Amino acid sequence: MRKISRFMLVTVVIVSLFLVSSFVLGESSETSISILFNSINISVNGEAVESNNILYEGTTYVPLRDVAEMLGKEVSWDEETRIAGINDEITEAVTDKPSEEVVVKENEGDFNNVIATLEANTVNEKIKENAEDDWPSDYQMQSFQIKNQTEAYNDLLALTLDTEVKEKILNEAYTDWKFDFKMVLFSFNNALEDYDEIESLNLDTDKKKEILQNAQDKWGTDYGMVLYEYKNQLESYESLNE
Repeated sequence: MRKISRFMLVTVVIVSLFLVSSFVLGESSETSISILFNSINISVNGEAVESNNILYEGTTYVPLRDVAEMLGKEVSWDEETRIAGINDEITEAVTDKPSEEVVVKENEGDFNNVIATLEANTVNEKIKENAEDDWPSDYQMQSFQIKNQTEAYNDLLALTLDTEVKEKILNEAYTDWKFDFKMVLFSFNNALEDYDEIESLNLDTDKKKEILQNAQDKWGTDYGMVLYEYKNQLESYESLNE
């Protein structure tokens, strides 16, 4: 009974599509077609696999996701472009060795890259574990997150740490975000940008120097807050002395 019901449902759907097409084209016609549901057996490399299929006019139709899984691939969907893709399945976030494009810079002089000291297999496991925890049963999002986190990890490996400040900023970013490499990279870049802006400040008066020193005493190496405090305090001081 189940196969008969499915057959009828598929027939109704396809006939409906033909009717809609006829209506759009301004024609009044009714088309009847004949299909066979699950009439063939499917195998991959000689091994039988299960998948619903439709045979219509000599062509077999199989669901896209089933085809992908048969071939060990994953299906992706881009809502904006309306493109469904079949992609290589991401089974490993990273390998024991970085990709050829990644240049690991664990040491730049006396400065260490904390990310390069992490064991690759541990990184791989944590990235996959976090993706599974964040997106249970949503394998498309798991794949997307693994890809993004792996890219961020590789970018962190390739950082040039040629100053003590950069080393400390990266250490603090990793301490705050651990194996969320996307956020480690984001935090590092933002903090470094804030630090560079602080270094470029025009401290042409003793008052500006004093305000900056107070902000640094208050916020330490939180360069974003140092900059925020400095700008607000300087603005308030100048408004009081206009």
